[in-house]
Amino acid sequence: MLEADCVVKRYGERPVLKSGSVRAIPGVVIGLRGRNGPGKSTLLRIMTGSLAPDSGVLHVDGEGRLAVSLPWLATRGAFVLLDRDLLHPRVAVETQLLWIGERFHRAARAYSR
Repeated sequence: MLEADCVVKRYGERPVLKSGSVRAIPGVVIGLRGRNGPGKSTLLRIMTGSLAPDSGVLHVDGEGRLAVSLPWLATRGAFVLLDRDLLHPRVAVETQLLWIGERFHRAARAYSR
């Protein structure tokens, strides 16, 4: 399991992510969506090791870590699918997440808030 707990990121004086938390559970496909600007991409970059948080902690299988890397996560079966690169712009994100779950033989549910 990969979890970000109360992660904070600022660029200079500008807060980009005030207290981001998310939990990725093995076998579950999770999608983050929402309006522009609240820090979704920043949170994913922190969780995949391409950006360092200003504060907060990552937990991997219950172990607290200050940073991870994408290759290290891949050895544990985790990966990130960025919408700009791989998702189809004319098909609902929820539908595509269900397709991904089917492709990897995982039970998938899509939730919208």
